[in-house]
Amino acid sequence: MPVTYGTLTFVGEVAVEATTGETFATVLQTNGALLIGRRGPGGYSYDIFDLAEPSAPVLASRFEVPAELSGWAAMSASLSCTRDRNCNVELTDGDIVASQHAELLEGTTQAKYYLDRIDVSDPHAPRLLPPINVPGVVIHFDSATGTIVTRDLQERVIAASSSDDCYGRGIASDSGTSCRTFPVELDTLRLEGDRAVRTSRLELDDTRWIHRMAVSDSRVFLLTTERERTLSDRTYPAYFYETTPLVLESIAIDTGLLVQLPGEELRQVNRNGFLYSGALYARDERAFELFGPEATVVDTLDPLAPQRSSLGASGAGCQSLEVLGDTAYCAAGEAGVEVIDLSSMR
Repeated sequence: MPVTYGTLTFVGEVAVEATTGETFATVLQTNGALLIGRRGPGGYSYDIFDLAEPSAPVLASRFEVPAELSGWAAMSASLSCTRDRNCNVELTDGDIVASQHAELLEGTTQAKYYLDRIDVSDPHAPRLLPPINVPGVVIHFDSATGTIVTRDLQERVIAASSSDDCYGRGIASDSGTSCRTFPVELDTLRLEGDRAVRTSRLELDDTRWIHRMAVSDSRVFLLTTERERTLSDRTYPAYFYETTPLVLESIAIDTGLLVQLPGEELRQVNRNGFLYSGALYARDERAFELFGPEATVVDTLDPLAPQRSSLGASGAGCQSLEVLGDTAYCAAGEAGVEVIDLSSMR
């Protein structure tokens, strides 16, 4: 019998048992399947449940992820913590589970990236599709349109007059005459069979630090601050008390193209921006910044006139956030779950 808690109704449960040495890594949902990732001594696998009857999922199959793919998740997580900072490498869209792996080029620190896809349209017979070479870490995947967005982080060496000249732009080489930099580039690609064709590229401003990135189906949001000054410009201890604007930058994913939108200054933060401890979420054209007891939503539906508002009034802040349509649900610790109506912003 269903049990009701407030406005939520518990309709059933799925029994999943772990064997010795196994841990449950991820829980993913597609149009017709629920996948539970297992990591253990034997590698990585998914238990795939058929959701034909959502209140009574049935274990349909177990899919063993090939060894050459399963090890990449741990390595790439630090580069793709963009979906609510949960660091899950897998993305889902329709009946496809998309992840990635990389192969180092012999004798270099460079890597070739590959998009990996599992088709679970039939939960009883999942299929691994051919890998597709892409120019970076996958941060967005739309199976319906065949659109992919990747983030590229490739080392470049540029000339410099001194180590001080490199400060804030990269890491000085031993000679002091060059800097190793890591410009961030975003690419959109269109899937054509088993190939990915680049449709646009956007190189992000390398004069700014990128502290957070969040991705929705229509936007890439960034939280950035200006890079620190050169070492010779620093004045201690006053430097540690200086502040700089934290800017929300927005990039539209528009029919396979990346379009830079106007930025929005959110707040002042310590110039030593690596002390920033906020979180960033993305839902469609909305960005949600959680910073201590403050929660801010910026709606970029009209990019030239973004709407901005604060979330909730408890002062407890959001430890976690979910959004459904024009309603946001904020888990605010002992204050409970706040329900916030966002419809007035549109």
